[in-house]
Amino acid sequence: MGAEALIAVVGDFGPRWVVAALFFVTVLGTQIIPTSALVVLMAPVALSAAEALAISPHLLMMTVAISASSSFASPLSHPAHLLVMGPGGYRFVDYMKLGVPLTIMSMAICVWLLPVFWPA
Repeated sequence: MGAEALIAVVGDFGPRWVVAALFFVTVLGTQIIPTSALVVLMAPVALSAAEALAISPHLLMMTVAISASSSFASPLSHPAHLLVMGPGGYRFVDYMKLGVPLTIMSMAICVWLLPVFWPA
């Protein structure tokens, strides 16, 4: 169902849009769901979408792997973020101020480079 929804929204626009949408959904999920659990949930979505669109499964699986590691905008996204939050005196909004621009840069680089390294 996830792959069908992804294809319905951006499937006609090409592989870069699919990479961008998959990256966005995965990054949103990793802000509240542990990274390894979300990768297990997103891998079948990526593989089904790759099969339905006849594009490289490596491209979409690398998108899931990198986007799951690009969860910078929330202290809940990684245990290390929570460990330093208290002693460092950080607030939730501090993570968002730095994490959102960093995540956007990571997304732009991935959408640009992943189809180059793993052609659709």
